[in-house]
Amino acid sequence: MQSFRFLALCLLSAPALAQLPFTETFDGGSNVGGWTLGEGSTNPSMGGNPGAYFQSTIVDTFAPQPRTTGSSVFTGDWRAKGVRSVGIDLRTLFVQFPFDRELSLILIDTKGTATEADDDSVYFLGTRRVPQIAEGWRSFDLYVDSQSPVLPLGWQVLNSQGGTPDQTWNTVIANVGQVRWFYGDPTFFFIFDQWQVGLDNARIASEVPTSTFCVGKVNSQGCTAQVSLAGVPSVSSAAAFVIGAQSALNQKNGLLFYGLGPNNAPFQGGTLCVAPPLVRTPVQSSGGNVGPDDCSGTFQVNFNAWIQSGVDASLVAGVAAFAQYWYRDPMSTVTVGLSDAGQFTIRP
Repeated sequence: MQSFRFLALCLLSAPALAQLPFTETFDGGSNVGGWTLGEGSTNPSMGGNPGAYFQSTIVDTFAPQPRTTGSSVFTGDWRAKGVRSVGIDLRTLFVQFPFDRELSLILIDTKGTATEADDDSVYFLGTRRVPQIAEGWRSFDLYVDSQSPVLPLGWQVLNSQGGTPDQTWNTVIANVGQVRWFYGDPTFFFIFDQWQVGLDNARIASEVPTSTFCVGKVNSQGCTAQVSLAGVPSVSSAAAFVIGAQSALNQKNGLLFYGLGPNNAPFQGGTLCVAPPLVRTPVQSSGGNVGPDDCSGTFQVNFNAWIQSGVDASLVAGVAAFAQYWYRDPMSTVTVGLSDAGQFTIRP
């Protein structure tokens, strides 16, 4: 009987650890997490990505901030839950003035109070640029190393009640009281504008989904090389997992490099999306049209073949990896082009 009671207690305590992954689709009026876009938000049954979604009214604000309210699967001790990624789909429905902003993620230890004066918070800037009206829905997924005892690369302290950045990180990651997405850099000053935005598929998971992130560098021909991911990353599958890039310069040398964490740091006139130490794959040609420079160049690497070659012992099942392309661009700043980046979790 005592053994049974012990098992029952374990089962009762397990849901907090077993509820991942979770996605709030907003279908049927559901709103786990108490997501809000401000007063007057509505829940249309069609037009989302797909189905129902959450929509703001036209709001006069310096930055839309989709955010949670109250306790839910999205809050609590992320380290104990084993959180490794959080994501959202966003759509810009109306805006008065032109804009070009990256999306930030802010994690806040609210201390259980309504005032922001006693908050501890950290943020990551540079997931991807928020969508323009004509682009429709755009998905954002960000890796969160909840097990890290130090503030990970790319993350910064937004507000602290004292202590080192590492101490603030540990305080927040074990006491996430609010998840807040922010249109832009939360440390910048933005003028007020009229915005109407939609959100869908708010999600949290214990592994990184196969997806793209970060912002590539515009090359000398006005294009930005975009990473593509095709297949399933695996230590054993005979099928290919191809990390490609399109819209690179033609007939130029380049290579794929990767690491085991995301980053957002200035690098050779663009952004380094991958945290060091970096591993480089062999140099290849972008091919494409022969003649003047254009954006017909492409790259590709079968990353499953790379994993299974054994050249990098760190690439094992369960590991999250992050990859970006670098290529020659003689007419660009520091003669280098950079793509955006891909992220994925390696499967057995």
